[in-house]
Amino acid sequence: MNRPREAITVQNPQTPGLIRQHERHRCEHEAFAAVASAHAEQVSLSPVVSETRGGLSGAMGVTIIDYSAGGVGLRTQVFIPKRALLTLVLPGGAGSSASRGELRAVLRVQRVMMLDRSPSYYLGTSLDETPEGQRLGLRLIARLMELSGDPASAESRTSGRGVARD
Repeated sequence: MNRPREAITVQNPQTPGLIRQHERHRCEHEAFAAVASAHAEQVSLSPVVSETRGGLSGAMGVTIIDYSAGGVGLRTQVFIPKRALLTLVLPGGAGSSASRGELRAVLRVQRVMMLDRSPSYYLGTSLDETPEGQRLGLRLIARLMELSGDPASAESRTSGRGVARD
């Protein structure tokens, strides 16, 4: 679903005056995620809320609702604690330039907020800090920019600058 590109500036209620490090952009893309193997023993999901998808066991459906240069915001019906690592999978789309195949990235949950009683949670995440994690994360962000019609993504492809491409 394409929505108009809109920057989001959010203040952290725990530290008034502190504004997010990166400009966030709204989007809405279906994806799935699972607790990364490094944290699978500490955080295990019930089979009621998880399944095996794309070869990833313990996967749950999520919606990517915003992105920035440093991470993505997810909406999910499953509580995931802060500091947990997630493997996020953005499936490839059919019939568009985004049909190249799925993208995977490892994200660290930095912020958890209950959105409503359904339950629904917002997970604010950051890209994995390892060099490989950054490379995969930046590919994910580039794809989100492309799917959202962000003009900066087209500029970085034509100029040879910017984030890595598939």
